[in-house]
Amino acid sequence: MIGKMLGNLKIISKIGEGGMGVVYLAENLQLNNRFAVKSLTLKLTDNPGFRERFRKEALNQALLSHPNIVQAIDFYDENEQFFLVMEYVSGQGLDQLIKQAGKLPEEDALRIFKDILRGLNFAHSKGVIHRDIKPSNVIVDEDGRARITDFGIAILVGEERLTGPGATVGSSWYMSPEQILRPAETDHRCDVYSAGIVLYEMLTGDVPFDGESEFSIQNKQVKDVVPNPTERNPLISSELKKIMMKALEKDPGKRYSGCGEFLKQIEEYEKSKYVPPPPTRWKFLVAAIALIGIIAVAYKYVSEPTHIITITTDDDAYDWIKDAQKNISLFCREIEVFNNLQNQVRIAIDSHENDAEHTDYINNLELRLNERKANVHEHFNSYLEDIKKLSSIEKDKFDQELGRYNEDLAKQEKFERINTTKIVAQHYQEAKTSAMFNMNMATLSKLCPKQNN
Repeated sequence: MIGKMLGNLKIISKIGEGGMGVVYLAENLQLNNRFAVKSLTLKLTDNPGFRERFRKEALNQALLSHPNIVQAIDFYDENEQFFLVMEYVSGQGLDQLIKQAGKLPEEDALRIFKDILRGLNFAHSKGVIHRDIKPSNVIVDEDGRARITDFGIAILVGEERLTGPGATVGSSWYMSPEQILRPAETDHRCDVYSAGIVLYEMLTGDVPFDGESEFSIQNKQVKDVVPNPTERNPLISSELKKIMMKALEKDPGKRYSGCGEFLKQIEEYEKSKYVPPPPTRWKFLVAAIALIGIIAVAYKYVSEPTHIITITTDDDAYDWIKDAQKNISLFCREIEVFNNLQNQVRIAIDSHENDAEHTDYINNLELRLNERKANVHEHFNSYLEDIKKLSSIEKDKFDQELGRYNEDLAKQEKFERINTTKIVAQHYQEAKTSAMFNMNMATLSKLCPKQNN
């Protein structure tokens, strides 16, 4: 396969292998960017069931345009072999991160997990169930964003299952009880259960159920009580444990109604955890006096809206710079995908084909284009908010924390990110010195560094 051409794509190297296929790194010779290409293993090519499942993967992933899902780009059927072209995501598998760390700190685990829930919730809203959520099917990219991949066994709600009657689909360590007992009746709540096990593993370093055989593991999934996660990690709070255990209920009806509700519970937990406790009685008077002073100072500036009073620490400044760099990086990536899709739409329309299949293809491209447009707007607005916060920081402090952040990037050999911090510094200066800071998406997109992935 190395060196083979698929349209404008040249296969460069092999980067992974799974039960259904091999994943290759490919380069678009015209656009000079990279993609991941998944091919169905040759031994399965003659199996109509597996070929149909692979085709379904392409269709399902094409429906899913979301920042936390690896995007399907194209599909080839050449010489009785199938190829699925996807975004190439430079990063690390969640399974590798867990293996290296043993268990993840709660803050890191929840940040990644919220991305997983957002991606799953979007997929469910499109009628797509993953059915094989596990750490190896999650990639954490260089900006720390989690991306779900491998919808090879996903199903569209209401459509005929490709597995035979009674056949189970998924990985035993992460499989919900109903996938084992009643696979034909599985709905989106099986992903809630599997996601709960992923969270359990991130926080404890191990899955709740293991055994010497698949039968042994599946039997435990159906019958055994989930081992207390706090016995494996005493730092897990009782509130977080309660949230996790609800997702791991054997009965789907007792779990969260979906990943959206699961996400809401995690977010509410984070808010409650970091709310400062009320001051004790002896501190109340001091706090009240301080508050009166703050109100008096603030009142002075009511008639001077150009002045912003913000009390920041060095860590605040550092984190705001980091957030701004992340959001502009995400904006630039989404802009690149948006432009590629726009080009595909133009080429498809210019082809002047009038059959129904071609019309459906164009409609699907336009749907994905609109979804990417929404993503672009979201990251653009977040970036503007970041710059507004940064403009409240004194220049000496900004320069100091920018230098510290760039040093950290250099130590991690993430030199490409330093290019985007230069843009952040430019916009900080403009917002700091201009009476009115104006910027539009077209202007910002012209500043985006060329993406290599």
